[in-house]
Amino acid sequence: MTRLDLRTEPVVGTEGTRGMGVLFLSDWHLGWPWTRSLARELVRVARAARPDAIALGGDFVDHRHAVPTLERTVRLLARVAPTCAIAGNHDHAVERGTRRRVVREACIAGGATWLEDGPLRLGDLTLAWSRDLPVAQPRETVVCVAHAPSEVPAGCHFRAAVAGHLHGGQAILFTRAGRHFPGVLLSRWCGDRFETSAGPLIVGRGCGDSLPLRLRCPKEAVLLRFE
Repeated sequence: MTRLDLRTEPVVGTEGTRGMGVLFLSDWHLGWPWTRSLARELVRVARAARPDAIALGGDFVDHRHAVPTLERTVRLLARVAPTCAIAGNHDHAVERGTRRRVVREACIAGGATWLEDGPLRLGDLTLAWSRDLPVAQPRETVVCVAHAPSEVPAGCHFRAAVAGHLHGGQAILFTRAGRHFPGVLLSRWCGDRFETSAGPLIVGRGCGDSLPLRLRCPKEAVLLRFE
């Protein structure tokens, strides 16, 4: 049975978003025997967190037979809160060799906003794809949603950015200056939170794995809480 930790990260918002929460769920890797129970756990965590919006960060499926499970899970999440999604590299691999973007279609059919088509706007809160960020300082609270931390662009404006992809390195021997070792030797973004010139970059450790090995690196959901 998969169990997810819920990590809460405080973020400075605007007056209109104070007290709001955005739940970030990434790197599901559905389609393996060890991710079979993950869909139920994702919905359980979302209901417990009671967010105002849900951002799905890609790498949803590793096998095409899991696409119907993806659609059902997105549909249940969208009943909890307005939901948006982007694709990850594993999703693109599943779609390779087909003319259909089956992951995008499943997310949209489940009721999610596909951020590559345009942002999700909820009053003063905007969730935008990392390649669709405002260059000028926006009045509203913008959350940048990326699959990988390296995809968060410099020179754009956001209140917070969220990304996954790295799984925390899956094994954490120790943490120094906010960076997880040995994972940081492969990516400088292997950590939980980084303060950038634009705003904080929050990196989730992922909800599932293609290779089911973890050491002192629990799978997690991340809740941004605006102050």
